[in-house]
Amino acid sequence: MGNYNAVGKAGLDLTMSYIATFGGVPGLVIGSSYFVLDSVGGFDSAPISSYYNYYPSAAPADNTRVNINCP
Repeated sequence: MGNYNAVGKAGLDLTMSYIATFGGVPGLVIGSSYFVLDSVGGFDSAPISSYYNYYPSAAPADNTRVNINCP
């Protein structure tokens, strides 16, 4: 159907850009704070636990095809 979370996030980013641009000094502080927190992942959802969280010694499968020769 659609990714409503992405649409909402884009709308919030546009709103905060508007506030930072036209809000004077308080808007600049609010907008800068929002974008700094957003860039470091302050608004990301919690990570979903998976098999590898329960068994950290298990290596996830990948396509690197690296052969390690152990003596």
